[in-house]
Amino acid sequence: MASRPHRPYAPLFSVFGPTALSRTFCGIQRRRRAEELGDEPIDAVLDVDLKATFVACQEVGKRLLGLGRKGKIINMVGIISFIPNMDIAPASKGGVLQVTKASRNE
Repeated sequence: MASRPHRPYAPLFSVFGPTALSRTFCGIQRRRRAEELGDEPIDAVLDVDLKATFVACQEVGKRLLGLGRKGKIINMVGIISFIPNMDIAPASKGGVLQVTKASRNE
């Protein structure tokens, strides 16, 4: 996978102050038949859909924990996450659903 996504949250916190809400809606698609998918489209989709969402949750969560505050993180995915398909996009969006479920336990 590519390097860690850019962390845009520090400038936002410095301008708007502590936040108790974050919303993500990350997503791209590289539509190809499963047997035609190479590393580049797989990595691109996973980096944007899954990794960027995870890092956003992580950054906001760290900030809230550091402030001793509770907050809300809302991750949104399209309907494609519920449609079985061999494309990489539904798999990555299904991963976002699992990241969201797991993060609520922390």
